[in-house]
Formats: sequence, C-alpha cells, structure tokens
Amino acid sequence: MSTKMIFACSCGALFDIADATGAENHIDVHTDHIVHESIAHESTTPTTLTTLQDALVVQIRTKRDGDRLENTVLAEYPAASGKMWRCSSKSQADWSGLVSMESLGLVSYPFRAWTFDERDFYDITDGADLTAIVTAVSTAVLTERAFAQGYADAVLAATTEAAAQAAADPYLEL
Repeated sequence: MSTKMIFACSCGALFDIADATGAENHIDVHTDHIVHESIAHESTTPTTLTTLQDALVVQIRTKRDGDRLENTVLAEYPAASGKMWRCSSKSQADWSGLVSMESLGLVSYPFRAWTFDERDFYDITDGADLTAIVTAVSTAVLTERAFAQGYADAVLAATTEAAAQAAADPYLEL
C-alpha cells in the first residue's frame, strides 16, 4: 500500500505535508477549522494543481481582506462629493456599531464622521442618512468581494498549474 503524510482540514481540504504554509494560511482564513496530520492513501492526496489552487485562493482572499479592503478600496458618500470612506474590517465593524447604537436611540444628530484621511468630514443628518452612508461602504465591500471571487473562480476552473497562476496573477498584482 502506498501512503503519504498530509495535513487534513476539518472542512475536507488536504495539504501536502510539505505545504505547512498552505495549511497555516488556510487556518488563518478559516479560523474555525481544525487541521491535523494524517496518513492517507496516495490516491486521495491532493494533486499539485489542487495544492496550487488552494494556495492561490488563500492568497486572493488575503489580498482582498488585507491590502485591498484595508488600504485601496474606498466608498464615496455623498455621491460626487469627493468624501471617501474606509472599507476595512474595522471600518465595517465601526459602521455596524453606529447602526446598532442608532437603533437604540443613542446617536445624536447631526453626527460628525471623518473621512478616511481625517482631512474632511460629513455631518450625518439622521438615521436615513446613516443608512445611506453604510450602504455606500457595504456596496464597495461587496463589489470588491465579487471582483476577487471572479479571480478565485477562474483559479478553481483552471486545468493546469500555469493556467491557475495566470488566472490569479492580475488580482494579486493589483
């Protein structure tokens, strides 16, 4: 019998034992998963293409959630005002917290919000205005997520390692 040591994730993803970085990146993206060492029949271990695809999808997600949403993607509100708002995870959580506080009647209007670079501000006038600015940020985030997912889908549809890398490169080079 031909066996091989692998990393096996609770979600079913398999990583070559030499790909500890890929397994670690997978856990970083999916913090609720559990990865352990295992012995498997060679026929069930991931192919080089599968391993590369998994690694590239993790890189795309890391790029999206890190560099892109943290530093690059901004939402404009009000439209055509030039006032730009962060779309980072922290910013999304801050807006969500403000919406929660507003639903409890804890926000006094006008509420001053500072732009991403702290150089300008916008006075939110009421709950509807707050909803509109949160919608602008959410739309920018969802657009970026869909944009990145298109690259991930292309990576997963690739039939060769070169094609998978070529599918990921344009997004990873942004």
